[in-house]
Amino acid sequence: MGSSYSTAFSNCTALSTVTIGEKVKNIPDYAFDGCSGLTSITISNSVTSIGNYALRNCIGLTNVEIPNSVTSIGNSAFSGCTGFTSITIPNSVTSIGNSAFYSCTGLTGELIIPNSVTRIGDIAFYSCTGLTSITIPSSITYIGYRAFQGCAGLTAVHISDLAAWCGIDFDSEDANPLYYAKNLYLNGELLTKLAIPDGVTSIEGATFYSCEGLTSVTIPNSVTSIGNAAFHGCTSLKDLRFEDGEGALSLGYNADSRILFYDCPLETLYLGRDLSYTISYAYRYSPFYNTKTLTSVTISNSVTSIKNYMFYGCSGITNIEIPNSVTSIGERAFDSCTGLTGELVIPNSVTSIGNSAFYGCEGITSVVIPNSVTSIENYAFSRCKIKRIELDCTTIKSWFNYSSTIEEIILGNNVTIISDNAFKSCSKITSITIPNNITSIGTEIFRECSSLQSVILSNSLTFINDGTFYMCSSL
Repeated sequence: MGSSYSTAFSNCTALSTVTIGEKVKNIPDYAFDGCSGLTSITISNSVTSIGNYALRNCIGLTNVEIPNSVTSIGNSAFSGCTGFTSITIPNSVTSIGNSAFYSCTGLTGELIIPNSVTRIGDIAFYSCTGLTSITIPSSITYIGYRAFQGCAGLTAVHISDLAAWCGIDFDSEDANPLYYAKNLYLNGELLTKLAIPDGVTSIEGATFYSCEGLTSVTIPNSVTSIGNAAFHGCTSLKDLRFEDGEGALSLGYNADSRILFYDCPLETLYLGRDLSYTISYAYRYSPFYNTKTLTSVTISNSVTSIKNYMFYGCSGITNIEIPNSVTSIGERAFDSCTGLTGELVIPNSVTSIGNSAFYGCEGITSVVIPNSVTSIENYAFSRCKIKRIELDCTTIKSWFNYSSTIEEIILGNNVTIISDNAFKSCSKITSITIPNNITSIGTEIFRECSSLQSVILSNSLTFINDGTFYMCSSL
């Protein structure tokens, strides 16, 4: 058996017992492939590797003692060995190949991966339906595509190092045994309140996929990125906290941030830093998209931007306080947040409000916009039933025209320019006072304001454009 490839005993179905001698260093690829009558194999301590397909479909084997000399288990090495009831992987093994224990349906109970293993290959334990528990060591850095797919009997995953777990590269969601197990145990304790250790810089994709025991998650400011579907399906997760920090935290990749907290019934969110994520043209979803269970959001003074679509469709939010650190409110940031009620105060730090930022926020009845705001894009407050607006920005554009709900407009002393059509067809306005610092007003500013009854003009006003009060039938 000096060659890495040998079919010398392949499909010898009558072969029942094999002893690998001390001069043999490796069991070649296909060496005993299909030896269905094999019931016993003894492997000497001289063997360092078990080759690809070496004992595939040896259905008569119930157990194999792998010696401490073995460092690698090849692809499909024990695939289809349905007679296995248990397997002990020694501390010498560093890699488990693709399909190594594929469909070993007889394996039952606990599987312990030793601390020497760094890599588990694709579909390595595929359809090992009898496994109920698995221990993943801190040495693991990669688990391959669908490594544990079909392991429906799993109920527990055990780890001892949370930081190391966060760094595992799972090639797919069902590469993570949590996909089926649902419960993650840290040093023997069921993990319910998760605090990512300080110093962790990245939480890889699918790290806590379907971890149904989690009720709260705290992410420290050392974390700079969280991968796709990291908390997907955490169906008990209600409290999420991003601790205060500088620099943006990157969420998801390839425009898939939308599935990061998918199916998590979040109720409270503390946002202590800026978030960075990509909105795909096809989906345009944010990490919190349409999370209707979310009722409480606290935004800290470390946040400078509320990103596009951030709270789109979060209809359970009833109040939002935007801190003075925020300079921009992105496109559709609060679109369809129908639970927001009362007065919305934009802080004096904000310079821009994006397209449809508060679109459809029907409960907002009053808006205060300070002099710092220089840009409000189209439809920012469309379909909001605003009755009162207080504007103190230098230039007022046609942000609120055609409103059928605005009854009161208060213009501050910082207003110097009112652009054309600014309040055109605001049919319920009854009075307006033009402040003293305004010297001229644009065309058709109050055109068709049919309820307007009282106008107080500033002493400094020197020019009124054509059509300013055209068809104001109550004047």
